[in-house]
Amino acid sequence: MLQAVYKWRRFLPSHNFVGYLALLTAALASVFGCVSPSYASAALALPEVELSPGEDAPHLGSFIRYTKNYAGDISLTDLSRDLNNFSQIQGRSIQFGRAASDIVILLKVRNIGTEAGNWVFSTDRGSAVMLRIYHLTQAGAELRFDSDNLSQAKDTLLTYLHYADAFSLQPNETRIIAVHSSVEDSAYFPLVLQDRDNFFASSNFTMMLAAGCMAAIFALLILNLFFYLSTGKREFVWLVAAEFFLATVVMYLVGFLSTYFFYDRPMWGLVFGDITKYGYVACMAQFARVFVDTRLKLPKTDFFLRALIWFSVVMIVVQLFSYYIPTSTRIILHSINYLIVAASAMYFTYLGIYATRNLGFENWPLVIAWGSVSLFAVYAACAYSGAIPNLPMSFYAIGPVAVVEAAFATLALGLNISKSQREHRATKELYTASLKEKLAISEAAQALAEERSAALATVLDQSALLHASGHDSQQVLLALNSALEAVQNADDSLKARDLTGILESSASYLNNIVASTLSGARIGNVSTEILALSTITATDLIRPLEMMYRQLFQRKGLRFECEIDDPIFLVTDRALLTRAISNLLANSHKFTDQGGVKLKVVAREDKIAITVEDTGRGLSQALADQLNQGAQARVRENIDTPGSGSGFRYAQKVISQLNGQLQIFPNQTGALVSIELNRVGASTPCSLDYLAASLPECRTIDWDSSTEMTSYETGYTVLLTYDDSAATRAKLATYADLILYKPVCMELTEIVNGLRLRIDSATKKP
Repeated sequence: MLQAVYKWRRFLPSHNFVGYLALLTAALASVFGCVSPSYASAALALPEVELSPGEDAPHLGSFIRYTKNYAGDISLTDLSRDLNNFSQIQGRSIQFGRAASDIVILLKVRNIGTEAGNWVFSTDRGSAVMLRIYHLTQAGAELRFDSDNLSQAKDTLLTYLHYADAFSLQPNETRIIAVHSSVEDSAYFPLVLQDRDNFFASSNFTMMLAAGCMAAIFALLILNLFFYLSTGKREFVWLVAAEFFLATVVMYLVGFLSTYFFYDRPMWGLVFGDITKYGYVACMAQFARVFVDTRLKLPKTDFFLRALIWFSVVMIVVQLFSYYIPTSTRIILHSINYLIVAASAMYFTYLGIYATRNLGFENWPLVIAWGSVSLFAVYAACAYSGAIPNLPMSFYAIGPVAVVEAAFATLALGLNISKSQREHRATKELYTASLKEKLAISEAAQALAEERSAALATVLDQSALLHASGHDSQQVLLALNSALEAVQNADDSLKARDLTGILESSASYLNNIVASTLSGARIGNVSTEILALSTITATDLIRPLEMMYRQLFQRKGLRFECEIDDPIFLVTDRALLTRAISNLLANSHKFTDQGGVKLKVVAREDKIAITVEDTGRGLSQALADQLNQGAQARVRENIDTPGSGSGFRYAQKVISQLNGQLQIFPNQTGALVSIELNRVGASTPCSLDYLAASLPECRTIDWDSSTEMTSYETGYTVLLTYDDSAATRAKLATYADLILYKPVCMELTEIVNGLRLRIDSATKKP
């Protein structure tokens, strides 16, 4: 101002007292601030932004002057003194380089219209730690907006959705606007000056566009959540989480969060913005790990992604303690945030290309999804951080980019689901064909197994019958021998050569038959010295005996009934138990002349009762008591009755070996024989290793897979095999204390432990 007054002196006459007085007055007025605002404006040599009422200002980049780390006051005097330190923006982007504190921005505007106009000066930097807007006059600095004034900041944000200053200019009026701010994440300032009506129109449109983008992202997020609920695939969970963080990043960058939540806590707004970015990186990295299965396909990439996830988690924790971190360190952390997002987005693009080339072309949308984010992230990192100055940028660009990313990521998952469904249908058809083939094989195998089971049961039953017929033949042989002895001791009239020869020949022939019968029974039968256990049902045990004895009873004119509760499982020695029951049925057949026999199997809690009830000749209570006590090897009530009297005792011995009890009771119509055995609730298959672990006190050996066997002198040896033939059983009796037929079940463990406790492990068969 003084310089201008000094220039005016050349228009005054020399030695003119009035002129010098005017000059002195102007100088004093300038000192005491008595000049007009237009003179004050002239003190700052700034380019003017010419405004016309109803029109927006041009781009402000070329009109702005700025400085960083300013230490003076916001006043015309200090700013005029330091104006030479202010810089001009180069390029279209209003970017002041790296983040810094005390950034001062100057802008000079003038209304060139013929009428008053209304404008709004605004910026999107709601994340600035501090931001103040001044109007400079000769009288001082008028504070128009202060972010630290929480009530004013809230009212301004809710009204303008930006940090803004609305002002009016009269025709030819000039105004100097000063912005004083401190930022930590970026020195990018999207400053705009718009006509008031145009400002509200464009602001509302921009917010509606941003809201539409976020709505689209949330819709895709819900769609991915639906995919997860439908398929149960884990990758959808991580994609949903990543899309949620992406939507939050959009809300943060476009200013929604700053406007409504963090207007009074700008530093925590920055922290929240960084946390959402790291959350997106971590969740998307985990999605890539699960979707591409990097743990198996790309181990090095998997290591990098896991490191990226842990780094993001650590940075999130660090951000929570931002209040205690120095400002300079926080600025570095914000810069690292941009670099990590950009680098991870580029790496995700590489994974998308890998998935497309190696896992299937249906993954091509991932290249577009991650590629668009990587391009935007790299560009935004360079623009926001100031690494490359003067790059044009807008916070609102994140909205469309996020929609593209979410849409194509969802499309990639949809294509993969479609592929999975096609493969599932093809696999299902192949599986169905395989099941049909296996069913045919299984039916054939089942038929063969049934034939084998029937044949085995028939052999066992025939063996029992041979044994019984041997006993009967012995009785006939005794009678013949008695007759022969009587003839030989009688008078000479009975010693006819022919009769004696016939009797001797018949006795010899019958003796050969008996010997052959008993010999065949011993060969075809099984040893009672060792038990061979398997899990069977009562039906499998009784039905073969029913088929064999039914014809025998029918030929004798007797009734034969059989009742079985089903299903009933028991762990027993099938061969020995079949012989015992067959012996009882044979006795009932022998001693029953009318009526019939009823065989019944019922379940009683943890026991099984097998009863044979006949309408035969019966027996006395005394004989029943003798038989039940088992004190005598042979008990016969009537010596005239054929038989050795040892059949019941044999059956009693077998049932006792099987941890059961056999008793006989007389009744009004005949006799009732009852067998009581332990019952198992079910047959639960298990592995040989599990069975061996459940029998720690036993030496468990798989006979079928053993190449060499040794007869152990101590310990309790259990052998397992599929071969249930009598020959193998006799062979295994040399080495084992117990035989188990495969497949084995869990219920065998309790039975085996019970049998082991009954046997002295010190005694070993040679």
